[in-house]
Amino acid sequence: MVRAFEAVSRLGSMRRAADDLNLSHTVISRHVRNLEAWFGTRLVDAGPRGIRLTAEGRVFAETVGAAFDLIAKSTAELRPAVNRTVLRIWCVPGFATRWLTPRFNQLQLALPGIDFVMRATDLEPDFSRYEADVDIRYSEEPRGNVRWILLERPRMFPVTSPEWISRNAPIRTLDDLVRQPLIHEESRDQWRQW
Repeated sequence: MVRAFEAVSRLGSMRRAADDLNLSHTVISRHVRNLEAWFGTRLVDAGPRGIRLTAEGRVFAETVGAAFDLIAKSTAELRPAVNRTVLRIWCVPGFATRWLTPRFNQLQLALPGIDFVMRATDLEPDFSRYEADVDIRYSEEPRGNVRWILLERPRMFPVTSPEWISRNAPIRTLDDLVRQPLIHEESRDQWRQW
């Protein structure tokens, strides 16, 4: 119950907490409600964009967060004495299924004796809590105090449907292309460079 509440308070959402703990939204919600019943007070209220902690919830979240941080710190101090045999990899789901999973056999051959634990998620790990050893994701630049390596720049190219082509004038030059409507990712910088 406490772990579920800690994740909800840290991530601000039952759904994100469920993803973080690899549990269902229903289980997380039930754990939080059971904890509230045990305390006899509400810890969270539903808000327009997720949950809001009550005053009691904020006090408990601060204490619980500090306790989990202390456990993580103590664990990290003890871990170097033990041979490390697990590599925890977090990555975005598309990369996990299309690129990483098909190459797990190659990884195991290249790094014998290491167990790989992969987590396909859009969430970013909290390295200070030792949630992951490696995080693979698309990002303009790293966040926080982490070592990072650029693996690859995304390939950009325009696409259109055959139906659109049949209803519009042909595109023969770059000038024709730039006059067309563009549906793009949030950042337009890559299109400007293209």
